[in-house]
Amino acid sequence: MVYIKLTFYTSLEVVMARKFLNELGLSDIIMELSPEDKRWNEWKEEKEIFGFSSYETWCLDLHFYCWLYERLKMFLEVNNIDLSYHKFNFEDKEYTQGELIDKMLYGCELALLEEFKSKKLTEDEEKAVENVRWIWATVMPVMWW
Repeated sequence: MVYIKLTFYTSLEVVMARKFLNELGLSDIIMELSPEDKRWNEWKEEKEIFGFSSYETWCLDLHFYCWLYERLKMFLEVNNIDLSYHKFNFEDKEYTQGELIDKMLYGCELALLEEFKSKKLTEDEEKAVENVRWIWATVMPVMWW
């Protein structure tokens, strides 16, 4: 006899663990959505078709910071390359790939804590958040292993 366990989810995002966000003290669920919302089935269908739902575009900046933060953390855990090999100029200073990854992680962390934990950022911290997208554009061509 074969038993099949059926699991029903009340949230579109509950199936995704968010280990690295949890380590920041953030919830697995970035956006609380109600199954009572008339768009629920539409979002569910979009997830099945595209792998994500249109509601993620409501705050694409935050979803980008989540996406990048989680993937950079994993990249550091699993890559087998020398992160000091590639050098980049950023703001008139030379950095290694590893140093720029650390800067991006710091900026992403600040952005997420500001949004979800109401952290008030200093001017320098705001600059660190702004720098994330420029640093990503700089190192993106070598972000593989």
